[in-house]
Amino acid sequence: MRLLLVAFFVEAGLVLLFIPWLHYWEDNYFLRSLPLIEAVATNAFVRGAVSGVGLLNMAAAVAEMHAFVVERRLKDGITSITHAPAAEE
Repeated sequence: MRLLLVAFFVEAGLVLLFIPWLHYWEDNYFLRSLPLIEAVATNAFVRGAVSGVGLLNMAAAVAEMHAFVVERRLKDGITSITHAPAAEE
């Protein structure tokens, strides 16, 4: 389930990161029919904000993947040498 969430965050992040800067963003029926929305949506600041949300999604994907790896290590009982208790003799 967690890997599905990571895949969603990566996909949404990539779309939101790149689509505002491609021609698909301006070549839109709704933007052409409403000039006020077209003026707002084609503004570079709005495009940058949408790309920023894409970066946040990518960061969320990295955080979820990190949590998945940590959870898996704890579940499997894998520990590093630095966290292993000292042997008593």
